[in-house]
Amino acid sequence: MDTTRRFSGVRSELSLLVNQVASIGEILSVEPPYADSAYSSMFLGPIVVCRSASPSEQVEMDHQLQLHLETPLGSSKELKSAYYAFCPAFGSDGGVTAHWEVRNQGPMNGTGASNQLWLIYTPFADDDLENRICDTVTKYTVCELWNATYSIDLAWNSSTRSQRASYTTERHNLVEFPDDHSKTPSDMVKHAYSAFFLAFRNQIIGSLGWYEDETGYQHGVIDSPIQQNILLGSSSLDQYFTFNKNTPGCRLPFSEMSLQRRRDKNLAANRTIDMLIEELSANVTISILHNELYTYVYSQNILASL
Repeated sequence: MDTTRRFSGVRSELSLLVNQVASIGEILSVEPPYADSAYSSMFLGPIVVCRSASPSEQVEMDHQLQLHLETPLGSSKELKSAYYAFCPAFGSDGGVTAHWEVRNQGPMNGTGASNQLWLIYTPFADDDLENRICDTVTKYTVCELWNATYSIDLAWNSSTRSQRASYTTERHNLVEFPDDHSKTPSDMVKHAYSAFFLAFRNQIIGSLGWYEDETGYQHGVIDSPIQQNILLGSSSLDQYFTFNKNTPGCRLPFSEMSLQRRRDKNLAANRTIDMLIEELSANVTISILHNELYTYVYSQNILASL
């Protein structure tokens, strides 16, 4: 019996850190060794990287989206989807189950779970924010968990009370969801990376769509934690904010958008969601591995020649 709950899922402290980074979209403040200082470090850590889905994956995504559209939300039915993201679980018979709701702590071994995110969304065809545009394209994206080497430079300036961070990453290998058996040791690296992924994917899964209830009243629904983080400002989600009774609508020029939408887009720098997901995952990793909850702090004598 797992009395330590080591294999019961993501600990609350990890979820809290992921939530904090996702809400601001930046590396969290790191305690500097000195007021004016700088250092470089290199370490292994997880990163989530997105790619275009294969033709067979696209077919399955369309199937899962249709199942989602056919499932009512209370008394409302979804008429149009602007975004649907889920974590696929693969059955022994080759079937796929879409997990699109936030998952709380609980054992998952033996469920065919994966360290993947499948996204289907409909951005506008033109990224020029000053153009009024109505044409959209359907995007199919798969985001996967990788092991990567991080090379990071951190610097602090006491006069401006600022922190500067720059980093590069080098990917090595995909990290699959652990498949434990009673007679073999557990792969603790896979478990640790998968815990990261579960906390991270909880920021992304869900849907944005246009609904109609039984009385004919139409309304938009953001059924995803994405409404509380930086990804909401992505250019990939602009179509949702044009939905109205005559769905779908056309994107307004940036200057004519609501103040709140302009703020969201400025925070996300109007980037696509696949770009934001990769950057956010790296910022989460760096923040975790420089947080006092996950690091050991000790004194060290340093000899220097002046």
